Amino acid sequence: MPLDSLPEVNKTSPTDESRTALVLLTNGTTDPEGLAVLEEIDAWMRRRFPDKALCWAFRSPRILAVLQNQGIMMHGLPQTLAHLARLGFTAVVVQSLSVATAGEVACAPASLQVQTGGPLLEAPAAVAELIDILRLDLDADEPTVVVAHGSEQDAGARERLQALAAGLEARFPRLVVASLRGWPGLAPLQRLRELVREAGRVRFVPLLLTAGHHLRTDILGDQPQSWRHRLGAREVCCSEPLGRNPAVLEIFARQIEAALQRLSHRSELL
Repeated sequence: MPLDSLPEVNKTSPTDESRTALVLLTNGTTDPEGLAVLEEIDAWMRRRFPDKALCWAFRSPRILAVLQNQGIMMHGLPQTLAHLARLGFTAVVVQSLSVATAGEVACAPASLQVQTGGPLLEAPAAVAELIDILRLDLDADEPTVVVAHGSEQDAGARERLQALAAGLEARFPRLVVASLRGWPGLAPLQRLRELVREAGRVRFVPLLLTAGHHLRTDILGDQPQSWRHRLGAREVCCSEPLGRNPAVLEIFARQIEAALQRLSHRSELL
């Protein structure tokens, strides 16, 4: 189903369940490969929640404008919630697909009950679980960079990344966590440079939902400022993005289930 499609209420049997929608919220991407990953996530979530009406919302106004010029009519979260209210939905779960950064809080129409799911690493248990997932793709002897997006404004995102970095770096002495923005930034790459030059290679593990511009250009690009060139790596390998890992998607799915339970409990109290 196209990412820009909007669901409809089942008018033949309009139960409370049929009037509950699920919105997957992400920063968005204009990259064809990144959009392909989102379509895979879309298919996975529809299989996981077959009785839920599902749609997407993108945070970035720039990405929305580019996609709309290409005929892909994605919407921001406020517009998506307004559309759902007009279509007859009465309750919505908004699940952020961010790794560490908290999602936006949008003003919802009065007719909608809204519950939100936080970022992947919101719960300490999720940090430990992600470490267990990532370690399956790690070699203790291989110089490795875990690539986080990071945030310059969200203090909670920094704390979550700090917890993840501490857990991973304690287990893998040749691994560092670095970020495109905010903490920890690029400084950790300096600690790995000599090891990379000795080994002649480096592995990048994206802590990113999709593989798009950031990965191809900022990390693996040919320009002198790319991470691979900063590290002086002759050979580079890169793991799949998180959006292609079913174990990661299952963490998000459990957050969606918890939000659905909160909606159900709230309805019982009304």
